[in-house]
Amino acid sequence: MNPGKAMAIRILVHSLLFILAGAAAGYTSAALQPPAQAARSAILGAAIALGAASLNPWRMSGPRNIGRLRTLATATLVAILAAAALGHPLLAGETSSWNELISGSVERLPWCVAPAYALTMLMGYRARIAGDPRARWWFVMAAILGSAAFAASLGEPIFMLFSLFFGALPFVGLWLLAAWLTDPAWTEDRWLRRCGRDPLLHASPPHGDATAGTT
Repeated sequence: MNPGKAMAIRILVHSLLFILAGAAAGYTSAALQPPAQAARSAILGAAIALGAASLNPWRMSGPRNIGRLRTLATATLVAILAAAALGHPLLAGETSSWNELISGSVERLPWCVAPAYALTMLMGYRARIAGDPRARWWFVMAAILGSAAFAASLGEPIFMLFSLFFGALPFVGLWLLAAWLTDPAWTEDRWLRRCGRDPLLHASPPHGDATAGTT
Protein backbone atom coordinates (compact mmCIF):
# COMPACT_ATOMS: atom_id res chain seq x y z
CA MET A 1 0.00 0.00 0.00
CA ASN A 2 1.14 3.54 -0.76
CA PRO A 3 2.74 5.04 2.40
CA GLY A 4 0.70 8.23 2.09
CA LYS A 5 -2.53 6.28 1.83
CA ALA A 6 -1.58 4.07 4.75
CA MET A 7 -0.85 7.13 6.87
CA ALA A 8 -4.19 8.70 5.91
CA ILE A 9 -6.02 5.53 6.94
CA ARG A 10 -4.10 5.43 10.22
CA ILE A 11 -5.03 9.04 11.03
CA LEU A 12 -8.66 8.40 10.04
CA VAL A 13 -8.82 5.44 12.42
CA HIS A 14 -7.35 7.49 15.30
CA SER A 15 -9.77 10.34 14.56
CA LEU A 16 -12.72 7.94 14.58
CA LEU A 17 -11.54 6.57 17.93
CA PHE A 18 -11.47 10.15 19.25
CA ILE A 19 -15.04 10.73 18.05
CA LEU A 20 -16.19 7.46 19.64
CA ALA A 21 -14.40 8.41 22.86
CA GLY A 22 -16.22 11.75 22.79
CA ALA A 23 -19.51 9.90 22.45
CA ALA A 24 -18.60 7.55 25.30
CA ALA A 25 -17.66 10.52 27.48
CA GLY A 26 -20.98 12.18 26.78
CA TYR A 27 -22.95 9.03 27.50
CA THR A 28 -21.06 8.33 30.71
CA SER A 29 -21.58 11.89 31.93
CA ALA A 30 -25.34 11.31 31.80
CA ALA A 31 -25.33 7.65 32.84
CA LEU A 32 -27.47 8.42 35.92
CA GLN A 33 -30.04 10.23 33.78
CA PRO A 34 -32.71 8.63 31.55
CA PRO A 35 -31.39 6.76 28.49
CA ALA A 36 -32.66 9.34 26.00
CA GLN A 37 -30.78 12.11 27.81
CA ALA A 38 -27.63 9.96 27.88
CA ALA A 39 -28.03 9.42 24.14
CA ARG A 40 -28.28 13.17 23.60
CA SER A 41 -25.08 13.69 25.60
CA ALA A 42 -23.33 11.01 23.54
CA ILE A 43 -24.36 12.69 20.28
CA LEU A 44 -23.17 16.07 21.53
CA GLY A 45 -19.84 14.64 22.73
CA ALA A 46 -19.24 12.98 19.37
CA ALA A 47 -20.19 16.13 17.45
CA ILE A 48 -17.77 18.30 19.43
CA ALA A 49 -15.01 15.72 18.96
CA LEU A 50 -15.71 15.75 15.21
CA GLY A 51 -15.38 19.53 15.26
CA ALA A 52 -12.13 19.33 17.19
CA ALA A 53 -10.77 16.73 14.75
CA SER A 54 -11.54 19.06 11.85
CA LEU A 55 -9.51 21.80 13.57
CA ASN A 56 -6.38 19.63 13.62
CA PRO A 57 -3.49 22.15 13.55
CA TRP A 58 -0.88 19.69 12.29
CA ARG A 59 -0.25 18.38 8.82
CA MET A 60 2.60 16.64 7.08
CA SER A 61 3.79 19.82 5.33
CA GLY A 62 4.04 21.70 8.62
CA PRO A 63 1.83 23.43 11.19
CA ARG A 64 -1.12 25.57 10.17
CA ASN A 65 -3.07 28.29 11.92
CA ILE A 66 -6.41 27.76 13.61
CA GLY A 67 -7.99 31.16 13.21
CA ARG A 68 -10.83 32.44 15.36
CA LEU A 69 -13.18 32.77 12.41
CA ARG A 70 -12.45 29.22 11.29
CA THR A 71 -13.08 27.96 14.80
CA LEU A 72 -16.35 29.90 15.08
CA ALA A 73 -17.49 28.64 11.67
CA THR A 74 -16.69 25.05 12.65
CA ALA A 75 -18.42 25.43 16.02
CA THR A 76 -21.50 26.91 14.36
CA LEU A 77 -21.72 24.01 11.92
CA VAL A 78 -21.22 21.51 14.76
CA ALA A 79 -23.93 23.22 16.81
CA ILE A 80 -26.41 23.10 13.93
CA LEU A 81 -25.72 19.44 13.13
CA ALA A 82 -25.79 18.43 16.80
CA ALA A 83 -29.01 20.34 17.48
CA ALA A 84 -30.68 18.70 14.49
CA ALA A 85 -29.60 15.26 15.72
CA LEU A 86 -30.58 15.96 19.33
CA GLY A 87 -34.07 16.93 18.23
CA HIS A 88 -34.66 13.67 16.36
CA PRO A 89 -38.08 12.15 17.17
CA LEU A 90 -36.44 8.90 18.30
CA LEU A 91 -35.13 10.79 21.34
CA ALA A 92 -38.54 12.20 22.23
CA GLY A 93 -40.33 8.99 23.19
CA GLU A 94 -39.97 9.36 26.95
CA THR A 95 -42.49 8.38 29.59
CA SER A 96 -41.26 9.02 33.15
CA SER A 97 -42.10 12.25 34.95
CA TRP A 98 -38.49 13.46 34.62
CA ASN A 99 -38.48 12.66 30.93
CA GLU A 100 -41.85 14.31 30.42
CA LEU A 101 -40.29 17.52 31.68
CA ILE A 102 -37.51 17.13 29.10
CA SER A 103 -39.96 16.09 26.37
CA GLY A 104 -41.96 19.24 26.89
CA SER A 105 -38.91 21.24 25.86
CA VAL A 106 -37.47 18.84 23.30
CA GLU A 107 -37.91 21.29 20.42
CA ARG A 108 -35.99 24.16 22.00
CA LEU A 109 -33.59 22.11 24.16
CA PRO A 110 -31.13 21.19 21.35
CA TRP A 111 -30.97 24.74 20.00
CA CYS A 112 -30.17 26.11 23.45
CA VAL A 113 -27.70 23.48 24.62
CA ALA A 114 -25.74 22.55 21.48
CA PRO A 115 -24.45 26.08 20.69
CA ALA A 116 -23.59 26.72 24.35
CA TYR A 117 -21.28 23.71 24.47
CA ALA A 118 -19.97 23.68 20.90
CA LEU A 119 -18.90 27.32 20.72
CA THR A 120 -17.19 27.45 24.10
CA MET A 121 -15.55 24.00 24.02
CA LEU A 122 -14.13 24.39 20.52
CA MET A 123 -12.81 27.85 21.36
CA GLY A 124 -11.27 26.28 24.46
CA TYR A 125 -9.79 23.49 22.34
CA ARG A 126 -8.24 26.07 20.02
CA ALA A 127 -6.79 27.97 22.98
CA ARG A 128 -5.41 24.79 24.56
CA ILE A 129 -3.68 23.74 21.35
CA ALA A 130 -2.17 27.23 21.16
CA GLY A 131 -0.81 26.86 24.70
CA ASP A 132 -2.99 29.68 26.04
CA PRO A 133 -3.26 29.29 29.85
CA ARG A 134 -6.71 30.86 29.67
CA ALA A 135 -8.03 27.80 27.82
CA ARG A 136 -9.34 26.32 31.07
CA TRP A 137 -11.74 29.23 31.46
CA TRP A 138 -13.38 28.41 28.13
CA PHE A 139 -14.19 24.96 29.50
CA VAL A 140 -15.44 26.38 32.80
CA MET A 141 -17.63 28.72 30.74
CA ALA A 142 -18.85 25.74 28.70
CA ALA A 143 -20.13 24.02 31.87
CA ILE A 144 -21.79 27.18 33.17
CA LEU A 145 -23.39 28.19 29.88
CA GLY A 146 -24.38 24.60 29.10
CA SER A 147 -26.21 24.20 32.40
CA ALA A 148 -27.77 27.67 32.05
CA ALA A 149 -28.97 26.82 28.53
CA PHE A 150 -30.43 23.53 29.78
CA ALA A 151 -32.34 25.29 32.58
CA ALA A 152 -33.49 28.08 30.24
CA SER A 153 -34.83 25.57 27.71
CA LEU A 154 -36.94 24.04 30.49
CA GLY A 155 -38.05 27.40 31.82
CA GLU A 156 -36.91 26.27 35.27
CA PRO A 157 -33.87 28.26 36.56
CA ILE A 158 -33.60 25.99 39.59
CA PHE A 159 -32.44 23.18 37.29
CA MET A 160 -29.23 25.07 36.52
CA LEU A 161 -27.43 23.85 39.65
CA PHE A 162 -28.65 20.31 39.12
CA SER A 163 -27.49 20.38 35.50
CA LEU A 164 -24.16 21.98 36.42
CA PHE A 165 -23.12 19.31 38.91
CA PHE A 166 -24.84 16.26 37.44
CA GLY A 167 -24.55 17.04 33.75
CA ALA A 168 -22.37 19.91 32.57
CA LEU A 169 -19.27 19.46 34.72
CA PRO A 170 -19.12 15.67 34.18
CA PHE A 171 -19.70 16.19 30.45
CA VAL A 172 -16.90 18.72 30.01
CA GLY A 173 -14.50 16.88 32.32
CA LEU A 174 -15.01 13.47 30.72
CA TRP A 175 -14.82 14.95 27.22
CA LEU A 176 -11.46 16.52 28.06
CA LEU A 177 -10.28 13.18 29.46
CA ALA A 178 -11.34 11.48 26.23
CA ALA A 179 -9.48 14.08 24.17
CA TRP A 180 -6.37 13.76 26.31
CA LEU A 181 -6.41 9.99 25.83
CA THR A 182 -7.40 9.66 22.19
CA ASP A 183 -7.14 12.90 20.21
CA PRO A 184 -4.36 12.30 17.65
CA ALA A 185 -3.70 16.06 17.45
CA TRP A 186 -3.67 16.73 21.22
CA THR A 187 0.06 17.49 20.93
CA GLU A 188 2.38 17.80 17.96
CA ASP A 189 4.52 14.93 19.29
CA ARG A 190 1.50 12.64 19.38
CA TRP A 191 0.48 13.71 15.88
CA LEU A 192 3.93 12.94 14.50
CA ARG A 193 3.91 9.53 16.17
CA ARG A 194 0.45 8.77 14.75
CA CYS A 195 1.90 9.66 11.34
CA GLY A 196 4.84 7.31 11.92
CA ARG A 197 7.40 10.11 12.15
CA ASP A 198 10.03 10.83 14.80
CA PRO A 199 9.04 13.89 16.90
CA LEU A 200 12.72 14.66 17.56
CA LEU A 201 13.40 15.00 13.85
CA HIS A 202 10.20 16.61 12.61
CA ALA A 203 8.84 18.81 15.41
CA SER A 204 8.15 22.45 14.58
CA PRO A 205 10.68 25.06 15.80
CA PRO A 206 9.75 26.90 19.02
CA HIS A 207 8.84 30.07 17.18
CA GLY A 208 6.46 28.25 14.82
CA ASP A 209 3.22 28.61 16.77
CA ALA A 210 0.80 26.28 15.05
CA THR A 211 -2.26 28.17 16.16
CA ALA A 212 -1.25 31.77 16.24
CA GLY A 213 -3.72 32.85 13.56
CA THR A 214 -6.40 35.33 14.51
CA THR A 215 -8.64 35.18 11.48
